[in-house]
Amino acid sequence: MLTNFKRAAVAALLSVAIAPPVFAQAATGGILTIDIERLYSDSAAAKSAQAQMVTRYQGPQSQANTAFETARNAYQTQVAAAQKLVGPSGDASKLPPATQQALGQAEDRVSEARNQALGLQQAIQDSAAYVREQIIQAVVPLAEQVRAERKAALVVPRGTVLAADPAGDVTAVILPRLDAKITSVQIVRPQPTAPAAAPGAAPAAPRPQPQGR
Repeated sequence: MLTNFKRAAVAALLSVAIAPPVFAQAATGGILTIDIERLYSDSAAAKSAQAQMVTRYQGPQSQANTAFETARNAYQTQVAAAQKLVGPSGDASKLPPATQQALGQAEDRVSEARNQALGLQQAIQDSAAYVREQIIQAVVPLAEQVRAERKAALVVPRGTVLAADPAGDVTAVILPRLDAKITSVQIVRPQPTAPAAAPGAAPAAPRPQPQGR
């Protein structure tokens, strides 16, 4: 379930285009690299998020998968029974109304179960993305701190460069600093709150109550 979290598209969050002018600049200060994927899997915040996601999603995901498989098998059973009724001609008009209704209901249950499973999968992906955002927000100032200490020109995700000197990998330096900064993150993005009423705004008029007859 959490493989998407561990194999996140790092470039979408910290993509740095390395153009020739950047290499020319880096020649004076050097380039440092960070293994972002390792931070997503080995940091205290990442491990906390993984545990939270297992607790929150593992049971519902198993139930959703089971519900989909059950609905799909039931639909396939209905289809097989209908095929026997129509015979080699495949003439659907030969199906009794009750059979047609049962087929439609079975298909609706498959669609509903599929939508529920997809909705849960989307929630898991949203949680993973929110976790990554929080980790990146914490890493950015730490990366700048290390860059300044090393007098480097750039700090980039290791996955965005074709080749780099292993001596420039500062993941082992960043990881304990990250753990010292944050040990846990939220896995559910806060919902936006409704805007507060402007000062001096008149309160909404009460709705008229229906009068008795």
